[in-house]
Amino acid sequence: METTHRTCFVLASSVLVVFCFCVLYNLNGATYNLIGNTFCFSHNCNTSGNFRLFSSESVPSSSVAVSTSLKVKEPIIQFDKDGINISRDFGLYVRMTAKKGKEYFNMLVPSMKYFWFLPVDLTVVLDDTPQDKKFGAEVAAKYPYPKICFEKKFNPKYYHSKGHSFTQLSNFYADNCFNKTYVGFIDSDTFFVTPVVPELLFNGKKPHMNCVYGLSYMPNWKKGTKKALKKKEVFKFMSYFPVIIKMKHIIEMRQYMAKLHKKPFLDVFQDFSQKINDYSQFNIMGNYVWYFHREEYEFHAQYNKPGFVWNETQFRHSMEYYDVNVTDEIKKPFPATSMHFKYQFKQNMSQLKAKEWKTAPQLIKPGICKSGGFKLCHNVCDPTRKTVLHTDLFKFGEMEWTWDTRCLEVQEEHYRNVIMNYSDMIRPQLLEACHYIRKQRPMK
Repeated sequence: METTHRTCFVLASSVLVVFCFCVLYNLNGATYNLIGNTFCFSHNCNTSGNFRLFSSESVPSSSVAVSTSLKVKEPIIQFDKDGINISRDFGLYVRMTAKKGKEYFNMLVPSMKYFWFLPVDLTVVLDDTPQDKKFGAEVAAKYPYPKICFEKKFNPKYYHSKGHSFTQLSNFYADNCFNKTYVGFIDSDTFFVTPVVPELLFNGKKPHMNCVYGLSYMPNWKKGTKKALKKKEVFKFMSYFPVIIKMKHIIEMRQYMAKLHKKPFLDVFQDFSQKINDYSQFNIMGNYVWYFHREEYEFHAQYNKPGFVWNETQFRHSMEYYDVNVTDEIKKPFPATSMHFKYQFKQNMSQLKAKEWKTAPQLIKPGICKSGGFKLCHNVCDPTRKTVLHTDLFKFGEMEWTWDTRCLEVQEEHYRNVIMNYSDMIRPQLLEACHYIRKQRPMK
């Protein structure tokens, strides 16, 4: 009898866990289907065990839970008591389509494999099309085994029937597919170049935000930011990945803009997105939190000097503003976790040839060697390069911080932290990466 009671209790607990993870919220707006790798629920299951959520057709809601897995992992890495828990509070988010599959599988995934040793919680948001559903099934079945969210497009009038604008609009509604406290936006061609330790993501509960001021690439972006916020653009935030924002601030930002313009947010977006190159969603998000939630983020402002950018143009704001608001501490260089691959090489992924894919081993090599590879990988790492600047830590596309002599000191501090506090965790990945570099083959 006692055994029976225990069995019943276990079954009841399991049912409760299933229920907690699978409450169906009323999703207003686009249609959202979620693929869960381990779980199938009621009549929404298909033969492959996919879990689907269906919604109505109206304006997107501001809060939706998307957890689909029955596996409840205990926290793996925590900050101190005043910090956050990586597994519970933070996740990565990439909005893409099947057309970006080459970027995803050849750049993002392999670089995560070697440099992202933290708990991996990735959400991939795709279009609700047959092509993307087929692609989503492939993505969900492979490392890093992300959650998949299929999104039906909004009324095309809001994004001027341009696919690129729709994906940017979708990022403004990330809460429809993501329910953690902090969302880390990345692109499908993000390429990590160094071990992503917690200290590169947060300082306590404050997300690190790298930004740029000075002479500007994509000068028209400031037009969209000013039109959206009715405030001057201070920084460019399309300058690093992941772009980490508190989810509640994204929701509040939509509400702020709707109130500011006295119209629904979708109409506001329609107004400032008429030309693709006249705005950046990350610039708008970053400048919003700079103006309204500055004390909740850790900003690192890179000054772009003449000669270090494409298409140099005027400043976004007056130099007096920066002198008053941008402190010396904010101006100190801070390491980036990744590069924006196709802009680093100034060409589209579709134009890359096989020989260029072979540069991938060389791109990961400095981060591997400086993280302990000089001891572990003697036949890969040249010890004479121990003190050479790892330029990819301070370069993102057309923007460089390498002119600042403090970069080398910051680099040494970063890799000293990696080796002293995380060497046991990253050792297996270092050894695997060294083997991969020796093979010198394109990533597949």
